[in-house]
Amino acid sequence: MAFMTSLPWWAIGVGVATLAGLAVWSYQRTRLPLSAPRRATLIVLRIALLWLLFALLLRPVTLRPPTTESGREVVIVADTSRSMRLLEGDGRTRMTHAADVMARVLLPALQGHHTARVVTLDDTTTAVEPGQLAPVAARSDLAATVAAVRAREAHRAAAIVLVSDGGETGSALDPVVAARPGPPVFAIGVGRADAMPDVEVTDLSASDPRLGDARVALHVAAVSRARGRAPFTLTLRADGRAIETRQVQPPTDDAPVRESFLVTPNSTTPTVYAVVAGVVGTDAGDAVPENDTRSLLLNPAARARRVLLLGGAPGFDYSFLARALSTDPSLDVDAIVRKGKDDRGTDTYVIQAAAGRGAALADGFPATRDALFVYDAVVLANREAESFTAQQAQWLAEFVAARGGGLLLTGPRALAPAGLAGSPLSVALPVDSAVRQGLDMRAGQRDAQAGDATPQGTVARGAAVPTMAGLTHPVMQLGVGRDATLQAWHGLPALADVTDAGGVRAGASVLAVSMAASGAVLPLVATHAYGRGRSLVFTGDAAWRWRMARPSNDTSYEAFWRQAVRWLCGDVADPVRLTTTDGADGRVSVDVEVRDASYGAVSDATVTAVAVSASGTRVPVTLRAQGPGHLSGGVADAEPGAYRVEVEAMRGGALLGQAERWVLVGGHSDEFADPRIHDDVLRALATATGGAYAPADRAPAIVEALAAADVAPVPDRVPVWHTWWVIAVLIALASAEWSLRRWWGLR
Repeated sequence: MAFMTSLPWWAIGVGVATLAGLAVWSYQRTRLPLSAPRRATLIVLRIALLWLLFALLLRPVTLRPPTTESGREVVIVADTSRSMRLLEGDGRTRMTHAADVMARVLLPALQGHHTARVVTLDDTTTAVEPGQLAPVAARSDLAATVAAVRAREAHRAAAIVLVSDGGETGSALDPVVAARPGPPVFAIGVGRADAMPDVEVTDLSASDPRLGDARVALHVAAVSRARGRAPFTLTLRADGRAIETRQVQPPTDDAPVRESFLVTPNSTTPTVYAVVAGVVGTDAGDAVPENDTRSLLLNPAARARRVLLLGGAPGFDYSFLARALSTDPSLDVDAIVRKGKDDRGTDTYVIQAAAGRGAALADGFPATRDALFVYDAVVLANREAESFTAQQAQWLAEFVAARGGGLLLTGPRALAPAGLAGSPLSVALPVDSAVRQGLDMRAGQRDAQAGDATPQGTVARGAAVPTMAGLTHPVMQLGVGRDATLQAWHGLPALADVTDAGGVRAGASVLAVSMAASGAVLPLVATHAYGRGRSLVFTGDAAWRWRMARPSNDTSYEAFWRQAVRWLCGDVADPVRLTTTDGADGRVSVDVEVRDASYGAVSDATVTAVAVSASGTRVPVTLRAQGPGHLSGGVADAEPGAYRVEVEAMRGGALLGQAERWVLVGGHSDEFADPRIHDDVLRALATATGGAYAPADRAPAIVEALAAADVAPVPDRVPVWHTWWVIAVLIALASAEWSLRRWWGLR
């Protein structure tokens, strides 16, 4: 006798004691007096009845010797994924080798001892003959399949034999799942342990072009195996059209090669970029052409970013900055500049704003917190920090931290320590006005606060000198490549002065430095991540010289300020934020964040999502809550191609927001990643479940391991709750108690 429902011993003890107590309590007071023997008899009968019912709830079963069809069965799971069509050293495919092992080694050896059944990795219910196996499955999720087979066969099969090359396209085996009851897994590895001549693109990534006409860096990683240091090519394609080819040479065999391509995606339609690796010459060899290409989709630019420009007073700096930002088609700029005081001594402003937003700016600052949160970035151009109320300064800090907006401060008035010290706004900035110190940027000396030394020695007065970190930062790119960027910065005229805005805050990054009139080398451009947003300070004075003292065709001034503001607000989210992941092997991941106008998480929103294919087919996306205002889901087994994911969030019949993104399915396949046999995966699966591993050329060892491990047939479990004798005992106990109660005068 055994129980299907497993409870800890203490839970069973509590249940037994509780039921016994209820039975005793029920006979403590009766309508008629009972003698002690009669009371004890009735209590015993009721306890027996309650205990029997409790035992039946635990699903009792009887254990019987297994039949040949069930208890002695061995399930052979064959990997039929596409990587099994790769060739072995002797010219056979992995699938052919696996079928041969099953037909010639496993099945004959198991006859007479176990009933063997061969099933495929993608369909683990239908038995097949080894000769019918074909490597056509798109994925090989070994861990999930093994867990599912063990759960289903837990009370039927004696063991599971997995024949695979170990290619895993799913998640790693969960130790908790592996520890669950089930038959052990004995794995047989098929494939070459040594690398075959191969060139593989292992990764292709890029950030989305959040704004129009943005240059995006495509980061590529590739590897060459079993080819020594033989060169290979990387060809970049945009929507199928080749636009650049580079020849690269790995430092050593099997060492990664990393390259970056600068591209400008289409600003209105999605662009699919692909990088194709190719061999140079005819004898270099590439045994696995399936992993030569990786593709990704870059979404078209998002809506124009809303920028609020707050100027302290008209002047060269403000005028040139306002013109540079307002002529950028990707920025929607509302500008407020203080022009003086009226007869009552009240500040007056010149306001230029889009229809519908101007009324909230009449007092020189957004009238409400929500009105401020409409913007993606705020620029304080020589606007004194003390000109804001404490509440407005707090709103600005929350604009960065909670809204996720970008904040830029420039000009000596905006960076004056008197206004920033103690202000709620100061904690959001990369500089701390309470700390007054310069930076030591002498040649060869690394600065602990800046993070990286400047690429040259002495810093001249007023010169803008990028740090090593700045040369690769999007804000600082004035040329194509590091050398061109450095040359462009060296060619800019000197600034009038640099404001000492304070020491660099921990975690901030200094992108450029300059020497002030005092002789101190100070941060010129510094950035900081604060909460969900970003901030940037520019401490230089009279940057308009970069425009007026350079040829008319030099756009360095405009490029810097536009790049700074674009970077600050490029990743700022709308109330409904949608994130997608390009689908490898037909899978698409969708992540949604839902917030209200104040950017607080919304937990009671009704969110719907759908993926629309190029042909117009709409595939619903199931979303599951992951936390307040956070949902995630995905699409499985989608056909290759581009999909438009659409999301809509409603609350109480009101629209909170909508979002859409394009995603590419089938841009690459993990099935052919590193095509060598992954015996470590197979060995881990076997070890975690109590089995053993052996390569295909030692497959007989698995048969011996089955015998040595004494894989006992699993006994049959027969439920007993519905058997006649259990029902008879229940009726007898209930009838005996009822009859005695009636006989002794109780109801």
